[in-house]
Amino acid sequence: MDKTDTEQIGKSLAFVRDVVQRQRKLNPVSFALYVMWGVMLAGGMILIDFYPGAVGLYWVIMGTVGWTASLTFGWWGDRHYGHLGGPGDRRETLHWV
Repeated sequence: MDKTDTEQIGKSLAFVRDVVQRQRKLNPVSFALYVMWGVMLAGGMILIDFYPGAVGLYWVIMGTVGWTASLTFGWWGDRHYGHLGGPGDRRETLHWV
């Protein structure tokens, strides 16, 4: 191994270390979204027992609210906690669109 190989290995290890450190940061937004969906699900299940005629409307409204909140707060949380913003994000997003 020559000096350039050693330098490249060092850069690669530094990159991996940085990625691992960013992923270890706790993202409380993800936990809050799980709780939000749990509360909405519990509300829907209770509504089935007491007012079944409103369940369809409930899920149309709460599904839209939940989807919008998940998208908005999930994106914000990922940006805030460093999980988004890298050079490959646009390419990865376009892959899924």
